[in-house]
Amino acid sequence: MDCIYCGMPANTKDHVIPYSYLRNSKRRNNCAPSVGQVVDCCAECNNLLGSKALFSVPERANEIAVCLERRYRKELNAPYWSEEEINELGPSLKKQVKAKQFLREEVLERIRQAIGVASGLQEAALPLHSIL
Repeated sequence: MDCIYCGMPANTKDHVIPYSYLRNSKRRNNCAPSVGQVVDCCAECNNLLGSKALFSVPERANEIAVCLERRYRKELNAPYWSEEEINELGPSLKKQVKAKQFLREEVLERIRQAIGVASGLQEAALPLHSIL
């Protein structure tokens, strides 16, 4: 399964309504079916969201896009190197530049995925799992 927010391999679950809010709710056992749903999620997205008061997948996806952009600002603002420029570098620097460019492209794709989910373009494909 892939992370619903960024598309990376999912290795955890995210509570769409944070569990801390459900735990503190007196009506936890009598809540609506949409309350308590979890989605497949990668550890980074799950950690970025924590128990923030965001109660829908699109809201949470929008927050992921913002957080990823903030976290990887340096990589996203790095200059783009052409293949000719990279080939002029020594082996060690060449490897570092290629790794940074790969990371930038990966992060941009994750942000695009999160924006797509936030705008509802992929909402129909949400693999929701009920925990109640």
